[in-house]
Amino acid sequence: MRAAKRHAVRRAPEDQGSPERARQAQGLVLEPLTGPRQGAAAACRARARIECRLDQLRSQGLVTRQQAEAGLRFRRHHLAAGRQPKVTMSYGPRGDRIWQDQAEPGPDEIAVDEALGLLAPDGRRAVLQVCCLDGEPPAEIVVLHRALDRLAKHWGVPADA
Repeated sequence: MRAAKRHAVRRAPEDQGSPERARQAQGLVLEPLTGPRQGAAAACRARARIECRLDQLRSQGLVTRQQAEAGLRFRRHHLAAGRQPKVTMSYGPRGDRIWQDQAEPGPDEIAVDEALGLLAPDGRRAVLQVCCLDGEPPAEIVVLHRALDRLAKHWGVPADA
């Protein structure tokens, strides 16, 4: 009985319970792990195919490869510059802020500042929301498209072939 039940569950992957669970399952890839014997699958590992909102938009066809590459590049610079929001409390007399103000900006900070300077205010909000905070894209996706196209042109990301 148990084997039949497991087999029936494996045959019906479309029934994934809640809509949230179905969305999560779309972003997972099951990879077989080989065991001690040659070619024998010992277990399966679930690996995330979608790591950020840009990956999800790319898989849905809402952004092009060039736009996604520009967004990921902005995300890398933004993270390396330390511009993500703080999650922990700082219990000192803002001494860390003094050191940050006196230090010369690094290449990632300069890249982020240049990129944000190129964009219109609504484009800045859209790029920061989607690329850096993994938030929802704006209601008018055209705003995000224009901003990502501008960044791709600025950084010389090759066009889709």
